[in-house]
Amino acid sequence: EVVNKAFELGLGKEIDTWLGAKYDTGKCKPVKIKATIVKLVKRWKDEANLALLNISGVQVIVVDEHVGCYDPDMMRAVGIIPEKQNVIIVKLGYLEPEIRKIANHSIMALTKGSSDELFERLTYKKLPRPIYPLDKDFPIEIKLM
Repeated sequence: EVVNKAFELGLGKEIDTWLGAKYDTGKCKPVKIKATIVKLVKRWKDEANLALLNISGVQVIVVDEHVGCYDPDMMRAVGIIPEKQNVIIVKLGYLEPEIRKIANHSIMALTKGSSDELFERLTYKKLPRPIYPLDKDFPIEIKLM
């Protein structure tokens, strides 16, 4: 919706909208933004339309399809040279090899969301318990053959 609205408004225009939480409104909440539309790209690599927004000095790439930022060329397509940035934040649970190549350092933020890298925080409904590493304090029986 945000990308479509950005294309309707056009370059240099202000966009006042909500961003995020399209796939999991139970664990995530959208964020109210006011941004300037900096760049628009139609059908990047035939995958998605891109909109580069400036939100209070932070450059944010928004896509209209469920596509993660796995390729530095996504940044280049909107005019950002990733190798010249001080900080790049990628909304993934890992760094893809293409992005890892250009990263001097990486920090994983263990945030809650529709997926979670801390398995202990996930709700398991059909998993037999106890099971390691989720449960730490239970007797273990080892059978030798």
